[in-house]
Amino acid sequence: MPSIRAIIFDFDGTFAPQTNRLHFLSFARAFERAGYKLTERELAPLMGVPQDEIVRTLLPSSDEQEVRDISAHKSAEYKKLIEHERIPKANIRTAETLKKRGFKVAISSGSYRWAITKLLPAHLMNDLITAESVHRPKPDPEILLKTAHDIHVHPEHCVYVGDSWRDCEAARRADMFFVGVLADLTADELVLAEPDMIIDRVSELLKIFKKAPQEVDS
Repeated sequence: MPSIRAIIFDFDGTFAPQTNRLHFLSFARAFERAGYKLTERELAPLMGVPQDEIVRTLLPSSDEQEVRDISAHKSAEYKKLIEHERIPKANIRTAETLKKRGFKVAISSGSYRWAITKLLPAHLMNDLITAESVHRPKPDPEILLKTAHDIHVHPEHCVYVGDSWRDCEAARRADMFFVGVLADLTADELVLAEPDMIIDRVSELLKIFKKAPQEVDS
């Protein structure tokens, strides 16, 4: 592993471990409202894909109006579900401690900004890059490379922490070290993707990354 100066987190299923299941529940309700059924097995391989594209993939016969309607109802359901949710305190402390140790910390996620800022404490991260900021979703490395550029750290000195094969492949293409976090909906595919390292929870990062180097590459 090269010298690490930045820790970049995926959001859903990683920094906010409970949200994968909330995304499934909101998708399932939106599908049911439209007369369809959805299982976790069907959705799991698509976690991290833009919302409209998930609907198109799972319902290829749907026209664009139905895709937009289902996606809109999914967003409405998700907003209800996250209303009283909080990011685990251990994950908040992990990010705060990593910053104190000299690391830059950021979120790089395919979710929409509103869905993240609803839960993420303001000013916790050095940077937040979301779906609206890029043209190509993971596993394309665009979102990770943009994050590295914004925080002025070369990709090879960044760690990406995620929970899916898309996260792993995006990190690989971006030339970043990848740490996989085992999550309920995506654990099997994550292991098959062969991450550089696997952990059970985000807080374990504190045992791995003790102190950032003094010099920062740009």
